[in-house]
Amino acid sequence: MLSKYTIALLGPAAIVFTSLDSGSRESYRRPEPYLAVFIAILIFTPVLYWNMSHDWASFAFQGPHRWSGSHEFALHLLLGTALPS
Repeated sequence: MLSKYTIALLGPAAIVFTSLDSGSRESYRRPEPYLAVFIAILIFTPVLYWNMSHDWASFAFQGPHRWSGSHEFALHLLLGTALPS
């Protein structure tokens, strides 16, 4: 979560998988998954606090405003930036 916010999708995917897989349902009886969620939230809390104090700047940057406007693909620009100079 500290580097890519899309990793937040991993949590719901893990819950769906462990709910559907009979062998994995036993993990809900153990304390480790709950402890891991608590530690992850604890570590991510400063990021949330900073965003709250700065009008959710990083979430706004990653959101739909980032993709507004028209974008055109140019092969020569892609190759110019990808190839070493």
